[in-house]
Amino acid sequence: MKRSHSVWIKAPKGQMVVSRENRSVGYIVQCPKREAHLYELMDEAEARALETQWKSEDEAKAKAKAKAKAKAEAEAGQPQP
Repeated sequence: MKRSHSVWIKAPKGQMVVSRENRSVGYIVQCPKREAHLYELMDEAEARALETQWKSEDEAKAKAKAKAKAKAEAEAGQPQP
């Protein structure tokens, strides 16, 4: 008998599968059994809003990091790796 170490989580119509820890959103998700508890079902509109919020946060972090790197390069007088 073959043992499966992963599970599929399928959202019902009007909902999505969301993992706040992994910052992922989808209609069907395959994950290891030990991580299934990290996923929840959420209303589709709420899940999309959360996804948009995460993307905005990620973009803001990337801009702040680029700005800090440019400042460090300017202060050092040479590009930083």
